[in-house]
Amino acid sequence: FIPFVPERQSADGSMRLRRARMIEWDQLPRDLVGAQGRILVPERALRVFEETLPRGGAQVRRRVEMARGSDGLLYVWAGRQKRHGRGERSAGRRTDALEVPLESAAQIES
Repeated sequence: FIPFVPERQSADGSMRLRRARMIEWDQLPRDLVGAQGRILVPERALRVFEETLPRGGAQVRRRVEMARGSDGLLYVWAGRQKRHGRGERSAGRRTDALEVPLESAAQIES
């Protein structure tokens, strides 16, 4: 999961989505967080037009493509495939939540 946050670009009000990071990444080993492939290069800033990404997210995969030409030769290249994400889902983050411990809930009910 790579979060993108809205960012105003100019006085005309146009918005772009900027790649962001999560606070939790600071507590995890570096090889487990952020961009893991060559599509989202970690060292390079990334901004995209907000209409480019659907609300449900997007999944981009880099894979090896192969085809045989009419001349009989085999052609191989690196391709990318973009698919819609899995829909709007929670990233596992909760805000403004109040949880009552079980022992306190039992006292409230009695």
